[in-house]
Amino acid sequence: MVLSRKYCAGILFLFIGAGVLLADEEYHENGEIPCSDCHSMHYGEVTFSGEPIVAGGPVEHMLLAPEDELCLGCHDGTDPMASNVLGGSSVYLPAGWFPRVARGGESPGHTLGTREIAPGSAGGEDPMPMRCITCHDPHGNPYYRNLWPELGGRSELGLTYTTEASGEQQASVILREGTKTSRSSSDMPLFGVADGTGNGAHVSEWCGGCHEMFSRKGGDPMVGGSLQGHRSEDDPWLQHPAIGIPMSVSVRNGHTENQGWFEPHASRLRVASSGDVPGGVRDSDNEITCLTCHAAHGTNNPYSLVYDDQGTVLERDGASINASCDQCHRFDIDGSHNNPHSDPEHGVLRSQDPVDRGGCTQCHVMHGNVSGERSEGNGVPYLLFSDYRNDFCYGGSETGGCHRERPFAYPAVEADRMPEYSDRPGYFEHNDGGVKTPGVDKRKRWPGEQAYSNPLTFSDGNFFSPHANDQDMPLIDDNGQGMCQNCHDVHAAGEVPDLLTSDYGPISGAGEMRGPDRYSLCFDCHSIDGPIGMDPENQRIRDYYDTSINNDLRAGHQIRFNSRVALSWPSNVELGDKLPCYDCHNPHGSLGSDKVNPNGYLLSDEMPGWKGLDDTKSNPEQSRKFCLGCHIVSDGRPGSKTVEGIVMNSISRRKGHYAASTESCHLCHGGDYSTSTSFNVHHPAGGAIALEKEKEFR
Repeated sequence: MVLSRKYCAGILFLFIGAGVLLADEEYHENGEIPCSDCHSMHYGEVTFSGEPIVAGGPVEHMLLAPEDELCLGCHDGTDPMASNVLGGSSVYLPAGWFPRVARGGESPGHTLGTREIAPGSAGGEDPMPMRCITCHDPHGNPYYRNLWPELGGRSELGLTYTTEASGEQQASVILREGTKTSRSSSDMPLFGVADGTGNGAHVSEWCGGCHEMFSRKGGDPMVGGSLQGHRSEDDPWLQHPAIGIPMSVSVRNGHTENQGWFEPHASRLRVASSGDVPGGVRDSDNEITCLTCHAAHGTNNPYSLVYDDQGTVLERDGASINASCDQCHRFDIDGSHNNPHSDPEHGVLRSQDPVDRGGCTQCHVMHGNVSGERSEGNGVPYLLFSDYRNDFCYGGSETGGCHRERPFAYPAVEADRMPEYSDRPGYFEHNDGGVKTPGVDKRKRWPGEQAYSNPLTFSDGNFFSPHANDQDMPLIDDNGQGMCQNCHDVHAAGEVPDLLTSDYGPISGAGEMRGPDRYSLCFDCHSIDGPIGMDPENQRIRDYYDTSINNDLRAGHQIRFNSRVALSWPSNVELGDKLPCYDCHNPHGSLGSDKVNPNGYLLSDEMPGWKGLDDTKSNPEQSRKFCLGCHIVSDGRPGSKTVEGIVMNSISRRKGHYAASTESCHLCHGGDYSTSTSFNVHHPAGGAIALEKEKEFR
């Protein structure tokens, strides 16, 4: 038998070093990988072609090449017996997708050669270069994938493994031998649960050898919650738990939706379990680990994150982080992600790092605010970048925001209403042929943070922007402002537009006794069921829409198909419909139609002439400007104005109805809010009642 020089050298090395070699287990076994595949006894040795075995040598430890280069000589996809750590992330790889070298001063994960301090490191020694042997013992050991049992100064981190396919787990990892694609890989390893009866460390505890602040259990001051996963206003999660919180507990405490994890799917993120995935809603022991969300050798996503589309078999083919977050925390039940915040083209873009528009990580820091340079504080609930105040949404703090400025095209006008054939006819929406046009710059009902936060009051002491400044608001942030959350749900999806918590139009009310259900967003507060402390006149608003209280065909400023008021009506408007709140009000405040003189009482800026209206009840000029924003004076041009798609007629020729008249509209039609049956713009007097009032001022 003729032996190659390389193999002979390996035999000699084996005899010399036999006394110090460590035990070989799953990998780098002597029977298949001779020592001479990695080591050279003599630097001057040459191959059969005459080339030096160690180009550029000598190399420390008598290696044939520098450490990482030597490892990647086999682990690059060229050796079917070695895990490929350099392939694309869209292909299933047991080892992931490992960048060869660090790019500049940053890396997307465990990039070879980087000297960055490990995120979540508790500090200590200067960072060492990231090498393959930082995590793996090249000579083999009894642990999973030859991972060191000591790491970052911590011991007892050995990841034991077993080849049992099922049953109660007795080790850190179960390797399913029957599905292995090569000697060094398994199709889907299971990681041991924190409270299992087996031996060995939890995989997240092993990661905690370097990322110590990220691998603590519930109840730790850096994690929040408790060992039972409970969360309350006094004890919220401060970072995503990675050890010991089963899915069943997460469901019970409201953190995981049943429709996400527990329904059938083609693929799932990897979790810890004793063998049953997904398990049952009430008893599942599935636990999130570090390797649920991150691939140890990296992905082509930021922070080595795993994006998994559950509808496909491949494990790492999701388009964004939302694909993974949705597996437990779903924005919407049907998975369509019709939430504007999650739109990949127009959604939230709070941070350019990473540029993952519409991603959950644009607002949430999975490891809380202990994640290094992206941190802006500590102990923030809900894993947010900063405390959940209004300025988190619209700006005004170091965290930035998306909703600070008003759109350039503000305010919305009649031409911006959805057409009668659309699903929300009459609703103010920037649209193209009845299809909403997405984009934060198209929100033509938002006057900007400055208008919403306007602290000024007008003559009777009321705020120009009461929803921001009135202390009777149900939810108030720690800056003392009424929160956006009073009306909006940032995770909402479905039929209700604009992330609203309940319905807000379109025109409705025909046949309904009380305030129309479609106006519930406003009537949930502006009624006797509203916040304690609200002014009585504001609590009576729903009563003015209630035909059981005001059975005079006027409740809610009804549409009566009166030809003396209008020439035509669109098909979506029914006899008895009551005007929606947004036809006159903008809950966000006002700039005035001229963007200079704001209106009071949250009167909107949509109609020309609606500016500086802060006393419409007692100021005749303001009263006329307000009412004639929609109605046409008796000597005006019929059909010159349209409201809700209704083509308006000039009003009847009576005293006060002419262009030159100066009388307040309230003299005949009411400006009284003192009782639930009094007449005002929400319940205007008409017919004989209006005639009687007209006689009083003739």
